[in-house]
Amino acid sequence: MKEKNIDIIIISFLIIISLISNVHLLLDINSNNNEYDILICDDYSENNEYNIKVYWKENVVPFTKILLGEVYFGSQPVKIQIYKEQKLIKYIKTDIRNDLEGLENENCEVIWNEKYIKLILKGKDQKDEGYIFYLD
Repeated sequence: MKEKNIDIIIISFLIIISLISNVHLLLDINSNNNEYDILICDDYSENNEYNIKVYWKENVVPFTKILLGEVYFGSQPVKIQIYKEQKLIKYIKTDIRNDLEGLENENCEVIWNEKYIKLILKGKDQKDEGYIFYLD
């Protein structure tokens, strides 16, 4: 009888955790709030005419942070913004897979050319991904 009670408690706990994480993800997907965006790259062209920024949207389910600390599961969403004279001219969303770790400046490499910007996104759990943004 005790074994059945323990099984029921464990299953109930797992269901509650699953529900909490799903509600969190649904709320996060529908949110336009940028309060969780963390700037991991902010680089300027030589003449300061262009600027590239990469923001990370922390992808942490609340209960995992309590139980495991800062462990990040799956791909971590990032957004890339290109500015010309402080006006947003290009914007894309992608992700970085970084082997259960958060993202930092080291996950981005920016190479400036007079005709384009090359951004390389690096993750421990992926091959480097390069993006080329042609300048006007």
